[in-house]
Amino acid sequence: MLLQQFKDLLENLKGEFKYSDQIAPTLQELKQYQAKTIVAYQPAYMKKALGQMQDVADKEAFKKIVILSCLIENWDDFTPANYSQSVLDQYQIIFNRILGNCENSDGWGEQKLDVYWKELAMARQLMFPAGAQITEHYSGFSAKQGIHLNRLGTLSFLSFLAAHGGSKGYYQIHTYTPELGRFNEQGWNDCYVHLAQMMKINPEIKGFFGISWFYDPQLADISPRLMYLQSIPLQNGAKSFYMGKDETGNAISKSKSRLKLYEEGKYTPQSYLLVWPREALIAWADEYVKTNPSDEHNAVVN
Repeated sequence: MLLQQFKDLLENLKGEFKYSDQIAPTLQELKQYQAKTIVAYQPAYMKKALGQMQDVADKEAFKKIVILSCLIENWDDFTPANYSQSVLDQYQIIFNRILGNCENSDGWGEQKLDVYWKELAMARQLMFPAGAQITEHYSGFSAKQGIHLNRLGTLSFLSFLAAHGGSKGYYQIHTYTPELGRFNEQGWNDCYVHLAQMMKINPEIKGFFGISWFYDPQLADISPRLMYLQSIPLQNGAKSFYMGKDETGNAISKSKSRLKLYEEGKYTPQSYLLVWPREALIAWADEYVKTNPSDEHNAVVN
């Protein structure tokens, strides 16, 4: 039913789209992705094509045509052979959001462009939904970023890379604003369980990582209510490494208290890499599911 709705919408949109010559090269670029390679989730050709379109309605139609084409192309891959049931359940939420935006004349608009790129990445299977976060199927972090003047920190980082076979082959988590309602301790714990479940299906994945200001140890004093974001992983086998000053501005954009401390010179956001290796994460998830059973978690311990 949903697939047919996608197909019908696509046919209607293509029939009225005046930039039809942009569709084929855009889709060709998206098909060049190969499994187990790191690729930017914002496609260069499509971004350029959007920039050349003046009319907002044309831009939204283009976005819709591309994402619907990707969904239809990959539809047969959204199965238990490739995804855990809980992630497939999350995908149903994503599919319905995409359907809603495609049926809405406003589409995603400029205000939700990052949401669009991430939903397109999920339609392309570059990313998958894991609840509180969305996750890149295959990613890696820069080894150079962990090498700095602190010799002890550098040695610890290099030892970790040696023990885990390098810096590539991990899931990478990203914030996805439609799921900010799950940005709490329960939501993150559920997310970790989903990631562990996916790792059982994909034994080549080494673990997951994130790079953020909220892995900074300063949070114990600055924003103690967010300490669960680092304390739960770090108490259960994860490692964190200093990456330098945080340049995103995210740490002070959403909190008046952190902004005030920053303006007073009492807080400078720092960026940390947090990596949770697969064996440690799966062990934590299995134990967590046993003590916190729910329908969302059942498939994790099979």
